Amino acid sequence: TIHKTEGVMVYPNPTEGNLYVDQKENDEFTIQIFNLSGYLISEFRNQNSLDLSFMDTGFYILHFKGNKTNYSVKFCKL
Repeated sequence: TIHKTEGVMVYPNPTEGNLYVDQKENDEFTIQIFNLSGYLISEFRNQNSLDLSFMDTGFYILHFKGNKTNYSVKFCKL
């Protein structure tokens, strides 16, 4: 599944290890991964390919914060 809104596309969902974020509107951006309890698991800066193989199976929240766009989506790590 591909999630797209406000110029940000996140795929695949669910993911087995790599998650991709496509966007064209933000020069600088930060991606934060939170568990469902709200704890920050990882943070990436200006990266479109995220290696999440170190994470446990479960549901997480990806928060994209750019200079023009803020976006959050829930995803599943298999």
